[in-house]
Amino acid sequence: MRLPVILNCLEEGTKNAIAIGAACACVGFIVGATTLTGIGLKFAAAVINIAHGIAEILNPIFMGLTTVSDITLFFTLINTALACFVLGMGIPQRPSISSPP
Repeated sequence: MRLPVILNCLEEGTKNAIAIGAACACVGFIVGATTLTGIGLKFAAAVINIAHGIAEILNPIFMGLTTVSDITLFFTLINTALACFVLGMGIPQRPSISSPP
């Protein structure tokens, strides 16, 4: 490899790193604000409470084949998956996969 090719690779790598670094900085701000305000714990408690409410409603349908805690665990998983799906919609493709084109 010659020097111009090496310099071109360094330039492209720097451009891609800036985009990824900016996305990581934004995520850092969001995580910091979530941690400092305590909204993360409130959100987790809300997800569990909603799942427990759904489990209380659906428990008679299963006629004692399973417990309320098992149903709560399942719907906590479903609610968390939906929340991750919705929260992940705002992230552009390149920073979310962290690989250059």
